Amino acid sequence: MVYQHVQPAYQSMLGHLRSKAPERFKKSLNDALSKGNGFASAAHECTDYSILQFNKGCLDASIAQANWDTSKMRDKLHRDIDAHIVAVRTAKLFELIGLYEVRSPFRKLAREATTGYHHHG
Repeated sequence: MVYQHVQPAYQSMLGHLRSKAPERFKKSLNDALSKGNGFASAAHECTDYSILQFNKGCLDASIAQANWDTSKMRDKLHRDIDAHIVAVRTAKLFELIGLYEVRSPFRKLAREATTGYHHHG
């Protein structure tokens, strides 16, 4: 039967689509953030666009009469995207914390308290 030969090629194509999608998502999210877009809206829009592109690729790769299920690959892609969103959000939070600590007027006082240095002047 043809199905036995076509199914592995189809699965391979879906795997290829899923493996390329996270990199495209990361690039589009990075581009959106570089343009000054808000994190939550950029993450949401880039996620929607990435899933839409994945679905379009699956549709292009599918064989109408086979009606194969792409939901597992789509779920894996969603998990990849969600993991990247968490990683970027965490990095941004640490970046903000670092900026806050640098700008804090108490930083000098804390350093003096821990080193025992006091400037009399």
